[in-house]
Amino acid sequence: MIKQMLAILLITILLSTNAYSGVSCNGTIDYLYMDKSGGVFVYGSWRQDYTKICDIDTATDWNGISGETCKGWLSLALAAKTAKQRVKIAYPDGAVCDALPTYNNSTGPNFILLKPDL
Repeated sequence: MIKQMLAILLITILLSTNAYSGVSCNGTIDYLYMDKSGGVFVYGSWRQDYTKICDIDTATDWNGISGETCKGWLSLALAAKTAKQRVKIAYPDGAVCDALPTYNNSTGPNFILLKPDL
């Protein structure tokens, strides 16, 4: 069931990225944690610090990202970390990967993509 959900999420992301313009940060998720309010934070190799990617609280959106979307992104981040796979996390125009705001000041990403190692 989880594999099917991840496959559907990945296909949806891939199909929705054609009209996307912005900045893509590529690398590995070295560390991952959640705080007690449901915030999901990754320590990406592109930033070398913790950035918040979403919040699983389904009552409110965080930076336009729903709690339901966050649950999917958490699954992708955990899969990438566990499998040591690279990810591509896209941010709005104007973002600079190695200077992204950190922790609760983070910018919300547009999408997260698992990138198979070639």
